[in-house]
Amino acid sequence: MQAKAEQDEIARTGLYYALYSLGATEYLTALLELLESDSHVVVIRTIQHLVDIMNAANKDPILPALHDLSQRELPVSIKEVLNEYLD
Repeated sequence: MQAKAEQDEIARTGLYYALYSLGATEYLTALLELLESDSHVVVIRTIQHLVDIMNAANKDPILPALHDLSQRELPVSIKEVLNEYLD
């Protein structure tokens, strides 16, 4: 319930990551949607969480989302994090 009511995007990244890690796989979509945030801090944390949870079962939605993100006009801070994981 807290995840749906939480307004702060930074807090939501942690909540969605924790819930997904506990087996609530429906929160992967919510994490992927946070890649569209206007906040570079939220996007960076989301990238880090996605890379942390990525495995053979969920890499098909995660890798294309990260690749699509890398094709956009991004702040240097986000590009550096993406390059670290996509290289």
